[in-house]
Amino acid sequence: MERKIKLITNCERPPNYLMDISVKYWLKTFKASELIFLVNNISKFDMVQSLKEQYGIEAKRVNSIDDIYDPDQCVVWDDLEECDYGRYHDVEAHIINEVQHRLLKAGVDVVIFLDRDEILYHPDLRNLLNTFDKQVLGPKALKV
Repeated sequence: MERKIKLITNCERPPNYLMDISVKYWLKTFKASELIFLVNNISKFDMVQSLKEQYGIEAKRVNSIDDIYDPDQCVVWDDLEECDYGRYHDVEAHIINEVQHRLLKAGVDVVIFLDRDEILYHPDLRNLLNTFDKQVLGPKALKV
């Protein structure tokens, strides 16, 4: 059974070297339509354009949390503009939590959050995401 999966990430600047590694890695497991980008647009960049130019992803910009779920397309939401990095994380945490809940209520089976420079690794990740039988799946982190 193929589950409905969405991967959420957040960023506050255009794609850089680390994000480039992450997005290219994500696209090995996830369809572009399964990605959601929450953007704290303090540097006034266009994430929709960046995704198209750098990864060939056709993303749709939405203007509110009410439009965050699109089963067929990558979504970009410029959700806030906060220059205080500490406050940004405090505010963004609530937004991410609300987005996750809305996706689950909309029928998404698996909701993942990763920072823009993080990857989720398992040798058979897609199969794991389609077959795990627990309510919550927690990754083990490695310190390098």
